[in-house]
Parts: sequence; structure tokens; C-alpha cells
Amino acid sequence: MLIIHKYILKEFFKYLGLIQGVIIALFVTIDYLTRIGYFMELKIPLLYGLGYILLKVPHIFTMLMPACSSLATIVVFCLMVKNNEILALKSSGVRIMSLLKPVMLLGLGLTLFYFLLSESVVPAAQTKANNVRREIKNQSVTTTRDNNIWIKKDNVIVHINYYNHIEKTLSGITLYYFDQQFRLIGRIDAQKAHFRKGKWQLQEVLELTSGKNNLFFTSTSMKDKMIHFDLQPEDLKSVIKKPEEMNIKEMVRYVKKLNAEGYDPILYRVDMHGKLAFPFACFLMCIMGFGVVLSGQQKQGLAMNIAIGICIAFIYWFFHSFCISLGYGELLPPVIAAWMANFILSCTCGIILLNTE
Repeated sequence: MLIIHKYILKEFFKYLGLIQGVIIALFVTIDYLTRIGYFMELKIPLLYGLGYILLKVPHIFTMLMPACSSLATIVVFCLMVKNNEILALKSSGVRIMSLLKPVMLLGLGLTLFYFLLSESVVPAAQTKANNVRREIKNQSVTTTRDNNIWIKKDNVIVHINYYNHIEKTLSGITLYYFDQQFRLIGRIDAQKAHFRKGKWQLQEVLELTSGKNNLFFTSTSMKDKMIHFDLQPEDLKSVIKKPEEMNIKEMVRYVKKLNAEGYDPILYRVDMHGKLAFPFACFLMCIMGFGVVLSGQQKQGLAMNIAIGICIAFIYWFFHSFCISLGYGELLPPVIAAWMANFILSCTCGIILLNTE
């Protein structure tokens, strides 16, 4: 490896650590200060609340990694331009494009590091953070590793196989009713449920009701049934197992399970491809930062280049989220929805690199 390549790697990691450290510190400080009144109101120990905030750091760290990679690359090469190091390299016969090699290695390394974090640390930390949040809110809700939801409210226990938070629909619902002695007195099974006007409308219902002295049960089937149950869609959205709580293997297994049971897990199929696509943004953002500084617009200065880098990262994030939403709505296939933003960013990088020399 050339000395200049080692120099670029050293400077990159120095500024990447500085940028990530400052942003994470700001996130922890602001998030903690905005929630400290809430913690005190619920009489939660402040250190316990701080632990909850820190559990969210791995997820925030990975989500910010593409943008921070771009900014670190911009800072390194802007300082090299300012210190006339790029000019000295050109005078020595070094082609500017040869400096792209360490940048690409950095991008690939960060992409691999992102995968490792998102497959190990992030799911464990997010699961623990969500469990802490439920404890803080005192919610009696349990989710298994397969994302089944169990809810206990008074004398009713509800089991839900799948919840679509976009359409606010439940699939595979079972309600168990108990008396004061915790004896089963009734059961309702439904294929689907929609939330309408403060109530849940069940579809394809089979209801079992206990007879005299619970000696027998009678069954009744109906097309639909309206029930009032103290459960809002917002409650379910906060307790379902989110994609960041699962690694790729778990998501693939869960998608196969739902397909086998006859459900259409479009949300999880989109998120599964998204977990594969988003880490490559680190690689593309490093190249983008390199091209922004050395594309013939070197008179812009550090501040302007950083502003451009932030705008590009924001546009990428917005467009990626927009495509994911189109995937949720089945307007785009899951693969295209997840990779479209990367494809557009790749084309943009290629155009910018054409003007680099």
C-alpha cells in the first residue's frame, strides 16, 4: 500500500470518529434532556432512563454511517486541497483517480462493518430498548422471536399472528375470555380485523361460548363481527418486532413462515431487501464525497462542500424512504423499492467521477 493511501486511511478514520462522536453525543444529550421530565414524572431512576437512551445508540450509529462517511471523505480531501497536497501530487505525476482506490476500500470496509453491526449488536440493543420502553409504559404485551403478539387486558388474552401497521389490519386473531377464577368461558377466532371508528371489525369469525356450568361450548360462525377492545393501532405499532430488531436470517425465516400460513408479508419483504441495500450506501457515499471535492469545483471551500455532502445524504435518505413507502404500498416490487435509491446514487457517482480529473 502506498504511503499516500495509508495517509488517507488514517485521516479518514480520524475525522469519521470525530464526526460520529459529536453527532452521537448530541443525540444522547438532546434525547435524554427532552425525556428527563417524563422519567421524573413516572418516578423512573435517571440512570435507568439514560441506559434506555444508550441502547438506541447502535441503531442511530448505523443509520448515520453513510452520511458521516461522505462528510469524512469530504473533509479529508478538502483539507488536502487547501494544503496544496493534491496540487503537489499532480505535479509529481500522480493521477487523481488513483486516490479513489483507498476510498473504495474504505467504503467496502464500512459496508461490511455495517452488516456486522446490523446482524449482531443492533438487533440485540433495539430489542432490549423496546422491552425497556414497554416496562416504562407498563404495557402487558409480549412478542416472540417469530413476531407473534400476545396481549393481556383484564380478563382477555389476545393472540395476533401478523399486524400490518400501514393498513392497520390484523391477521390470525384469537381472543380468549376468562372468568374471575381464570377459567375459559369463551373464544373468538378471526382471519382478519380492521380498525374502524374506534372498534375492531372481525372477518370470517368463529365464536365459542360456554354453556351451563362450563360443561360444554357452542360454536357460531359469522361473516363479520364488531367488538370493542381496549387496543389502539398505535399500541400495536409500538410493540411489533421491527426490522432493526431482526437480522437477515430471522427476517427470511419470518417471511417464509407468513407465506406458509397464507399471509402476504409485503412490509417485511421490503424491509428485508432494505436491510441488504442500505449498507451499500456507505460505499457509494464515500465515492460521492471524493467526487464532490475533486470534480473540478475545488474553489468551493470546506464549508460549501460539507453543505453539499449533507444535502446529498439528505436527498438519498428521503428518496430511499420514499421508495420503501412505495414498496409498502405495493406500487414497486420489494427489490426495486429497496435498491432504487442506490441505483440512482451509483449513476450520480459515475457522472461526477467523469469530471474528476
